[in-house]
Amino acid sequence: MLFTQGIGCPIVRKNIVPLKEVRAKFASRGVDFWMINASPQDDLDEIATEAKDWGIDFPILKDEARLVASALELVRTAEALVIDTKTWSIVYRGPLDDRLDYETERPVRERHLEDALNGLLAGEPIGKPRVEPRGCLIRHRQSVVEPPPSYAHEIAPILADRCRTCHRAGGVAPWQMTDYATVHGWAPMMREVLRTGRMPPWRNDPRFGHFVDDGSLSSQDRGTLVRWIEAGAPRGDGPDPLVTDPAPPAPEWQLGEPDFVVEVPEQQIPATGVLPYRYERLTFEFETDRWIRAAEIRPSNAAVMHHTIVWINYRRANRRFPIEGPDRTRGQFAAYVPGIGPANFPEGSGFRLPARGKLKFQIHYISTGRPEVDRPQLGLYFAKGPVTHELHVGAVVNEVFRIPPRDPEYDVRATHTFEKDVLVYSFSPHMHYRGKHIRYELETPDGRRETLLSVPRYDFNWQHSYVLETPIAIRAGSRLHLIAGFDNSPQNPANPDPDRWVTWGKQSFDEMLLGYFLYRERHESEPAATWLERSDHDSETRTAHRPHQHEQAHRDQRGAMPSEARSD
Repeated sequence: MLFTQGIGCPIVRKNIVPLKEVRAKFASRGVDFWMINASPQDDLDEIATEAKDWGIDFPILKDEARLVASALELVRTAEALVIDTKTWSIVYRGPLDDRLDYETERPVRERHLEDALNGLLAGEPIGKPRVEPRGCLIRHRQSVVEPPPSYAHEIAPILADRCRTCHRAGGVAPWQMTDYATVHGWAPMMREVLRTGRMPPWRNDPRFGHFVDDGSLSSQDRGTLVRWIEAGAPRGDGPDPLVTDPAPPAPEWQLGEPDFVVEVPEQQIPATGVLPYRYERLTFEFETDRWIRAAEIRPSNAAVMHHTIVWINYRRANRRFPIEGPDRTRGQFAAYVPGIGPANFPEGSGFRLPARGKLKFQIHYISTGRPEVDRPQLGLYFAKGPVTHELHVGAVVNEVFRIPPRDPEYDVRATHTFEKDVLVYSFSPHMHYRGKHIRYELETPDGRRETLLSVPRYDFNWQHSYVLETPIAIRAGSRLHLIAGFDNSPQNPANPDPDRWVTWGKQSFDEMLLGYFLYRERHESEPAATWLERSDHDSETRTAHRPHQHEQAHRDQRGAMPSEARSD
């Protein structure tokens, strides 16, 4: 069920409590309740404030490009749309009931929404499939007949700039954007993934933090692409930029030829079965200790590699324990999971690899239905100049939780207290198929809290490492909170089994809650007073430069937890 929302609309506000009452009757029967905001004057922060002030705990989708509003022909707020997910057809649209009219209110005589939901669930015809809604008008694009966007001058440049990194020879995408004919053939599918937000696969909420290699697409560009496709994807005049300026094939190694390549023994993967983790331990002799400034794991058969993690196995006397207690992150420096690229560490920093280097590989494979072979490689890039800071990987972890069967929103949290001053460079959240949303919150010793990263629509298939444009200085005594939600309901299409209790486990049909972060400790030569000033300045800078909707036109669609806004 989708309900159109708008800030300041009195009819929307008067419908909040009645809509909650309807949800209480139907949520247990498999009905999801969402709101959508297509009003161009409402930005994400304002929507979140409205939700807090008026007790709105429904997820709110922000339709920035108004693609959904156009497709659904949304005209007014306070309109309910009942969508049959078996056929993806609208079986009812109109008001919740007949209680409200403009500047008037009367006792309820007809409960239109409840009648429609009862009819849908019973498989019976809807008595009144459409009733004229009462609500505030939604402003749309001027109804001026415009020519479709130009393929040569508008469409192809967007594709070349924002899409061809993956959609090229050797890229991770399943097809290549080589010319107009290919794009034209894929145009209907492009419209679907743009509207649903599956592409591009960039998931963080842009209100919190600035990150390197932002892979999002602006709402303006999304609107331009969809308008062109809906106009028939015309070729138009002019040369084809995808042909005249073709994308080079994806390089064998994304960071160039490594200084040293570790060849992992060939791995034989059976055709079927749930496969246990594999461990390979390899030793190498160097003349001196080396500093690793970058690393890339490359499977020869990406279809079967679920993940790989690599540790430096330090001798016990030289082990450096990270600030997080579990042993899992001690010496960890490289990982491969879907959606993550090579690890390229900050200038002047790295991981120390002893002269007699010992590496431990944890490799997890999945079966494909036929016997497979993989020959993994690890490319190491060594520092050429001096390294002044040793890096570590920490993790905020919760291993003790039990997610109830069919629970659509189960909250799990974890907290880590920093014992030393540190500088954090990146975040890498990790959950499995039931992971729904996750965020990192920093609590300073004086009690201030700040969201550092929010991923409102977590996707197990795209596990990004979010590298901060400006590293965050964190004072000793601060606490890093990891707040996550899991969807163990049948409405989660990726859910392996909604009828079981779910606990921590290594396999993907189990669950995990891990919030990795890359950091270094404050060096003794760096005065503590300067570090405290830097920490406060960093916090003020992030708050002062928190991006708003109009500043973030280049961002992708966002997700939302209750009382937060998300854009579609």
